[in-house]
Amino acid sequence: MNISILTLNLFWMSFNIILASIPVYISYYLYKKKKFKNSAQKYSLILLWVLFVPNTIYIITDIIHFPLQLLYVDGIYILILLFEYIVFIPLAFITYYLSFSFFEAFLVKSKRYNKYLFLIIFILNMLISLGLWLGRIQRTHSWYVFTNPLGVIKDILLLLSNTHYVLAILVFGIALNLFYFFLKNKIKVI
Repeated sequence: MNISILTLNLFWMSFNIILASIPVYISYYLYKKKKFKNSAQKYSLILLWVLFVPNTIYIITDIIHFPLQLLYVDGIYILILLFEYIVFIPLAFITYYLSFSFFEAFLVKSKRYNKYLFLIIFILNMLISLGLWLGRIQRTHSWYVFTNPLGVIKDILLLLSNTHYVLAILVFGIALNLFYFFLKNKIKVI
């Protein structure tokens, strides 16, 4: 049981890290790109970023697996399991902050959004929170927007029909905003 838990963790943790890396690369590309061939290309990338950025901070919710897994490992495997989570969980904050920093720099660079920058960031963090809870509660994946759009709408409506989940979305969205704006003044990526 020890090895199988650790091996399974490596699989799903790697998958989640790949998903969390996608918005980092997209936002970096948006920021570095001098000029887009057309607005459809730019707005398609922005849409992809919005769809995938909740995967960054979603990683922190995977900590829920740790206590149960701890019951099934012993000896040196406890240390290995602990190490897996110690390495994995901070990646949520790192990928979130990098992705958002590059995206904000892209918005600033384009100049047309500067007047509404705070509002845009606030709303995006609320959408990230919604995406995180869609993934955690409804098990909705980013790509379902393309493969099952009606299912995504149904999942959103189900989530928003529960006041506890709405409260969780609001609280986590506000916490994300506080986290981002606090770090923005402390750590400069660009």
